[in-house]
Amino acid sequence: MLANARLTMGLFDWRKKKMAPVTPVTPVPEASKSPPPVGPARIASFELGDGVGKLDLDGGHTLRFGRSACRGFEPVAGVRVLVRELSPHPLGGFRATVLELDDSDGTYDARLAERDAAAGLPSRETDAADAAGTVALLGWVTVLLDEPVPPGPMALRAWTARMGLDAAGIRVGVSGGLEFQCDGRSIQAVAGNQPLPRGGLDLREVPSGFDLGRAFIGLNLGLTDLEYRSRIMRGDHYPHPFAVGGSMRALSRLVAALLGHGTGVVLNRAGQWVLDRDTFLLRLGDLDDPHCMPWGAWVGFAIDHQRGGYASFGMEVFALRDVAVSTEAGNRWSESRGFEAINRACGVMVRENRELAAGEILEVPLGYRGGAHPAPDPHGACVAYRVDHANDFLRLQREQPAIDEPAAWLAAAGPGELPPNLYQVLFDAAVQRALPGETLEAFPSGSDRAPPHLLVMRRAEHGGVWVFTNGFGRVVQPGGAASDVPHVEFLTCLPRASFDEAAIIGRLASAAFERGPRETAYKVFDRLRAPIPELHIGGFLIDDGGTVKLGAGRSAQLLALVPATVAEYADAVVLGTEVWLAQNLGSTHRLAKIAARWQLAAS
Repeated sequence: MLANARLTMGLFDWRKKKMAPVTPVTPVPEASKSPPPVGPARIASFELGDGVGKLDLDGGHTLRFGRSACRGFEPVAGVRVLVRELSPHPLGGFRATVLELDDSDGTYDARLAERDAAAGLPSRETDAADAAGTVALLGWVTVLLDEPVPPGPMALRAWTARMGLDAAGIRVGVSGGLEFQCDGRSIQAVAGNQPLPRGGLDLREVPSGFDLGRAFIGLNLGLTDLEYRSRIMRGDHYPHPFAVGGSMRALSRLVAALLGHGTGVVLNRAGQWVLDRDTFLLRLGDLDDPHCMPWGAWVGFAIDHQRGGYASFGMEVFALRDVAVSTEAGNRWSESRGFEAINRACGVMVRENRELAAGEILEVPLGYRGGAHPAPDPHGACVAYRVDHANDFLRLQREQPAIDEPAAWLAAAGPGELPPNLYQVLFDAAVQRALPGETLEAFPSGSDRAPPHLLVMRRAEHGGVWVFTNGFGRVVQPGGAASDVPHVEFLTCLPRASFDEAAIIGRLASAAFERGPRETAYKVFDRLRAPIPELHIGGFLIDDGGTVKLGAGRSAQLLALVPATVAEYADAVVLGTEVWLAQNLGSTHRLAKIAARWQLAAS
């Protein structure tokens, strides 16, 4: 008790004591208040425990600094730096508040490794096996690189500059572990200098033997469960992930830049789903467009037997729950409608930056396929779903009895022109039999003068990429009323997924339907004079792509566009298109050979 009383008195009786006189502070002469010029300096000393040190400026001045002043590097005695900003020091004089490494100093990596070893600190180069385990557990995305990642900070800076990250406004830091700064966001990273192990990866979307590169970098924006809790707490004030400077826009920009030297990505939060470089970049779209929100690049869709149907995987990177809907196993029509439902649900949640409410009714148009850009409001034939909240995901329940066969929809539609989206899903179901493969993208029409249509990119079984229109065949082509081919769609085959080359087909098809009704209809073995000098294309020859039958007497002729050089086009004019195609494409598997024609023209 006595000891406690003395302690209490000692703490609280200070007011009763007479304060010692305060010695006046001598004013600092005005000349000493002028800051020294900023510029090159050398770190004279740095205390690892206290995080403070001193600098010797080249002009002869000495400055204090703290670890927080160092931008993207760990301070080490003896290395050269650049002083960018100063501020008055509380004890007098000035201190450096912004320091950058001097790239001309080639000793930094060695000095840092020596300092760490002397202090008993672990190596800054992560073991590849440990890095692989870390990215699988905590990573948001892993970029598969085609060259090793240098372990030293200065070597790493030179490497990122060579990769073009500096030009893209992306900075690399190593002060607290490897990290990138992009659009004001700090993105944590871990690197492994071996190919990422194949075990545990979902490789269904890439060809057999897909190249996993020589190294990898896993990227992380934090713990996803904490982000979900933050969304719940902040409600409508949760920041939009694709706002200008938003977290997922920044991460997308960084991954796109790294893929300049990579083979693909692993979407760790989407079930370790692997996508090749071209497919992922295609889905990202134009990240400089504020309306572009490429959520579909980050989310996988697949049959989930535990949830009884189609489900999404990876929505947690947006602090949102995944979505599932019941489908009939093995029924392509049912599974397609299920995909459309969860695609719309996920797209609405990301674009509106909210989770769907329990009991909310969601209208899903047939053929709906949202992407990086806003899809049109629901119109035409639709299916309504009610949103239910399960424990860890959202379930969509169909509101009306299912019509799960094309013939039933055709019968319900009756005679006359079909609604655009109904035609498109019927055509898609029918063309799958003629052009089997997985759909990569479906771009909606941007033309106000042509009928509503899609430009579809589908991976072909032979390794190329089918590109075809879907929507023109719903109406009679100009001049088609007097022709034996009133309903047509356009088709080509590319050697790889390329939006620029695919868009050529979309423009040619739109131009064909923007003509007057008195024009001559297009048919097999016609020619399209459409020079594209940058691709060395003089025009296109039209081959027979087959007839797609929708049912109930409805069908569309596929007009296959074959690129020809200027000289080849002139030869086809003389020989006739049919003869030229027979001589140059042969008599079998002609459609698959069109991809080689694109490569030949480009070369």
